[in-house]
Amino acid sequence: IYFSLSEIKKEFPKIKTVVGGHRFYNHLEDLDVFDYKCIIDYGEDWLLKLLDELTNKSLAQKLKRKSFDINTHRFVFREHDCILPGESLPMEWGRGCIFKCPFCRSPNLGKKSGSDEKSVELMVDVFTEMYERFGTTSYYFVDETFNADVKRIETLHEVSQRLPFQLEYIVYARADLIDKHPHTIDMLQDSGLRAVLFGIETFHPEGAKLVLKPWSAKRGNDFLSELRNRWNKVHIDCSLIAGLPGVSNEYHYELADWFLNSKLGFFNFKPLLMVKGAESTMSTWEIDSSKLKIEWPDEKEPAYWTWGDTNY
Repeated sequence: IYFSLSEIKKEFPKIKTVVGGHRFYNHLEDLDVFDYKCIIDYGEDWLLKLLDELTNKSLAQKLKRKSFDINTHRFVFREHDCILPGESLPMEWGRGCIFKCPFCRSPNLGKKSGSDEKSVELMVDVFTEMYERFGTTSYYFVDETFNADVKRIETLHEVSQRLPFQLEYIVYARADLIDKHPHTIDMLQDSGLRAVLFGIETFHPEGAKLVLKPWSAKRGNDFLSELRNRWNKVHIDCSLIAGLPGVSNEYHYELADWFLNSKLGFFNFKPLLMVKGAESTMSTWEIDSSKLKIEWPDEKEPAYWTWGDTNY
């Protein structure tokens, strides 16, 4: 992308380039190929504001726009989007997460339960229109934690029963919440769940306590095995964090062996990410780095952290 944009800007120097997403960190500062970066919030209002500024019109001439509202937004594709038969499409039910995991860098964490959510009637209407226009029956929900509120699962089940087709979908979810609300196990599969990615992080007692998911150490592997036996239509994948303080290198191999011998789907380790002076949304650990004695010893490597005996 960098080299492509560099060539384009040589030929068309007046073209402005914009890059977005909360995962763009401060090491992009030196990449002059991007004129503008949106890394601290959602982009709908920010991008329109930028376009207004680039027009060089006076404030009196600029459009008076309403702020974007996820609650009423109709996530419907158009004919020019070239939707393919049988294609699974992204869908956003709501925004934000009621939890605030200390390692998470997503925006709108710790939101009030039930806020920033679409209604049953709106979702039924959107799904039905997409089915009638494109024959779409399968989706991947891009919500941060889809089952953060048990009422949403109950609402989804109600929506699925009112549709003129069999809904199918995949989500990111928390296994501990399904264990807490066991009636949602069958409800999720019946409503159309076909694949799920669980943020397990670790089964290690100290590591699980550190990421505020003690359930993973107490019930994680047993419950995942139970779910595998209960769900005959759902593919189960898991994400894990490598590099948590107090978790030995050897334990990562033990954890990998357990997953390899389980009947679950794929699992992947992602290294713990903490960035010094990140422009983007910061995690709780980054904000409290001084108190926790998290350090970044190399000025040229803002993502290379040290924490006790552990480092990136």
